[in-house]
Order: sequence, then C-alpha cells, then structure tokens
Amino acid sequence: MQTMPYIWYGAGRSEKATTAEQQGKYPMYRAANILIKKAKPYYKLTRCVAKQLLIDYGFSGEWHHTGLYGKRTYYYNVNQTLKELGVVK
Repeated sequence: MQTMPYIWYGAGRSEKATTAEQQGKYPMYRAANILIKKAKPYYKLTRCVAKQLLIDYGFSGEWHHTGLYGKRTYYYNVNQTLKELGVVK
C-alpha cells in the first residue's frame, strides 16, 4: 500500500496546519484554552462552554493531517468566535 508523502513541520503537523495556526485556527483542545484566556476579562467560560461556542461560531469544516499516519484533525477559528462574542471587532 502506497501512502502520500507529507511535509511535516514540528510536532507532527503539516505545513498547512502550521499556517492555519498562524491565522488563529487551532485544534479543539488548544482553541478552547486560548478562547478561555482571551475572553477572561469579559466572560468566565468553562471548558465545556468554550468548546460549544467554538462548535457554534468557530467551525468552518477545515481539517488538517496531523500525526505520523495523517490523522484528520478539525481546526476551529478562535478569532471568529471572539468576534461573535463581541470581545474583538
């Protein structure tokens, strides 16, 4: 069985995944932590609420290959979620 070669950039992420993170898009666990920290002056969010907000407002269907075997990892837009909450313009 032949597999497609991927170029990996640090910590098992592809180049496109690294670019997405530079644009403010992260996997759920990291996105929830960042959302909680950035919204802290305005809202006290639990991890469960942060995840639901990311699903409702920050999910665009974008995913990237991560890990050794090209696992599909969905990415969530923290900046878009913060805009929807009125934290940033």
